[in-house]
Amino acid sequence: MLDTVAPSPDIDALMNDIGRKARAAARPLSFASTEAKNSALNAMADAILANKAHILAENAKDLKDIELLRGMPES
Repeated sequence: MLDTVAPSPDIDALMNDIGRKARAAARPLSFASTEAKNSALNAMADAILANKAHILAENAKDLKDIELLRGMPES
């Protein structure tokens, strides 16, 4: 989802954009069958599991960057 959000240095604008897109998606999703919703959730879970190593590596980079910004020692 975040890759479809316009980059913005303003976190409030970013969060508002994400919220608008979520609200726009809510109505069509309310009409989807349980089977369709479950299929979509399973596809998302599969994508997360397939990209687990990459996700964890990127999270580790983010944590390291935060530690450096805060002046904390690396763990």
